[in-house]
Amino acid sequence: MRSKEFYYIHNDKKYLVHIDYKSSRQRNNYYRLRDNTIFVSANAFTSEQSIINSLNTVIDKLVSKVNNNYFTKDGVYILGELYSLKDGFFKFDGKNYLFGNKEMFYKKMKVIAKPYFESRVRHYSKIMNVKTNYKVSLKNVKTRYGSNSSCTKTVAFNIILIHFSPEIIDSVIIHELAHDFHRNHSSNFYDVVYRYCPNYDILDKKLRKGVFK
Repeated sequence: MRSKEFYYIHNDKKYLVHIDYKSSRQRNNYYRLRDNTIFVSANAFTSEQSIINSLNTVIDKLVSKVNNNYFTKDGVYILGELYSLKDGFFKFDGKNYLFGNKEMFYKKMKVIAKPYFESRVRHYSKIMNVKTNYKVSLKNVKTRYGSNSSCTKTVAFNIILIHFSPEIIDSVIIHELAHDFHRNHSSNFYDVVYRYCPNYDILDKKLRKGVFK
């Protein structure tokens, strides 16, 4: 996968722009801002100037979205639903968990969420006839939602996915398992993705825009 980086200035603030060029089949370009880096998923034939022109249009919305995070004053989003925070605790799946800070939340969520992700990986591995018996890992990373390592036979997922609906999580799982057949983002790769997730474009757009369900 081809990538490129450059700096972009907005309101006297410098942002690093990281572009991942996907297959020419990808219809739209997607933008997200995290830790002063703008991540762009772009069609393979998109020019740098075109991306800059789009950034000029969407940058204000991107900046404002940073404050509309996975946590609100009322609670935290888990699997697309808002769970209330009360007296420093949040209740999930019938159990109360102490919410000290975001770091503590994700540390606990890795333990809670891993069996869920493992079950969904096994489910789609069977449906998609994936031959590799993948291990499942959850990480708190800044650059991607998932990865597939043929060397370690591990599919890794960003723990922030736990904030999104099961359908959106499944779309990322299908994407990563599709790499068992094609290691790039070619048209053949997306043929596999769309075969098992026909509304992938819609779900991917929601994920990148921070729409939880």
